[in-house]
Amino acid sequence: MSPEFPYRSPSDAFMASAARRPDAPFLLAPASAQLPYAPDGFDIAYGAFKAEIDRLRVEYAAAGYGRGARVALLLENRPVFFLHWLALNALGVSIVPINPDIRPDELSFQLELSEADLLVATPDRIQVTKDAVLGRARLIDTDGHIPSCQSEVAAQQPDFNDECALLFTSGSTGKPKGCMLSNRYFLQVADWYLAQGARRHAAAGSRDQSDAFADVPHERAGLQRGRDDGARRRRGAARPLSCQPMVAVRG
Repeated sequence: MSPEFPYRSPSDAFMASAARRPDAPFLLAPASAQLPYAPDGFDIAYGAFKAEIDRLRVEYAAAGYGRGARVALLLENRPVFFLHWLALNALGVSIVPINPDIRPDELSFQLELSEADLLVATPDRIQVTKDAVLGRARLIDTDGHIPSCQSEVAAQQPDFNDECALLFTSGSTGKPKGCMLSNRYFLQVADWYLAQGARRHAAAGSRDQSDAFADVPHERAGLQRGRDDGARRRRGAARPLSCQPMVAVRG
């Protein structure tokens, strides 16, 4: 942590918001969104989601996962992605988000480079892994039993400067590169997005910033990645921390 950020990680930020307003909506999608996995939509409150995160965190902890391990997530942009991410983040585990449209050879490469212990997939995406070489990663669906962690774990809690996620580039000029992003990075990006919203509120003459944004969690805004770096520089805003390239597989 630092004086600028009162949290160690996105999971810390979420838990703080859940404690303040457990009945407030965290994830919301109307039926009109016509989501194939949730045709009736969903409205999930912070408190209810926290209970699910706590349950899953205990399961991962019992299986030995913690700081030093990575888990790949083939969960699309669904509530279950946030469930696993925040449960793992609370233990200091880094996630490897997997593009649901990935090709088998790309998946094989990313799992090999990341040395992920586990690959968690939604049941309707399991077929994506059919022709891939999973290496050391064990494959389970979202209802599966969590196997024991194979990595050496230093602790079962997050650290502000430690890796939060390993993201892969598009690979437009060669093989995708792994980009290690810290908890600090996600919190800083979230802080930047919240500041932009506060400025727009202030410009519109709306209520005070501290009231309008007191309960917006850092991690929700922090999901946005650095797509707007150029626009931020043109506007003179502070640029979030850059990623640390992954230059070698961990030994």
